Amino acid sequence: MRPISLRTYIVAFVISVALFSFGILAGVLVTQNINQGLAEELQVLKSRSGEMELLLLLNASPETLCPFYKEQLLKFDSQTTEFGLKLGVLENARGKGDEEVAKLKRDYMVQQIRDFLLVQKINGQCSERISTLLYFYTSPCAECTEQGKVGPPLKQKHPGLMIYAFDVDLGVAAVDALRKAYSITEYPSLVLNGETLEGFQSMGKIESFLGG
Repeated sequence: MRPISLRTYIVAFVISVALFSFGILAGVLVTQNINQGLAEELQVLKSRSGEMELLLLLNASPETLCPFYKEQLLKFDSQTTEFGLKLGVLENARGKGDEEVAKLKRDYMVQQIRDFLLVQKINGQCSERISTLLYFYTSPCAECTEQGKVGPPLKQKHPGLMIYAFDVDLGVAAVDALRKAYSITEYPSLVLNGETLEGFQSMGKIESFLGG
């Protein structure tokens, strides 16, 4: 067998280190781009929410603006739902302990509370009420995982239902305030149109509260 020179070993080592470093750098750049992209999307959502809040300050009759509120809210809800799905995929890929993901998630939950309060204002002005579902969860929690799986098919069947999910482990003060307001003591828990439902709730049971 032909002996391998020391130079060959050194060259192979240098190439391996270079490839490894390039891989790390590429991963960092991709991560930064994803974080930046989601942060920009979240900022757009905040701006849309602010626009909706300004609309509510217009001095116009509810009969005139309520249909418009609902139309705009459905479009806005579609955007927030899409953002939540992207954030969920990122969290599954990088883990719940990733601080950048956690920061995005905290900001998103605060935005969800703003959206929920916005819906409450609309409900106070309009005769046709918009249904809301708050979902509080923790981890590890097998029933919370199963409860989370109910959300997508429920939303698909009832697109007008506004669903907001809150991870209580992240220590968001506004989420803690909501928990106290609705007397949440166990997980999973739902708040459907202001009524607290503790423990896992099947899709059928949730629909029974919605009226079908």
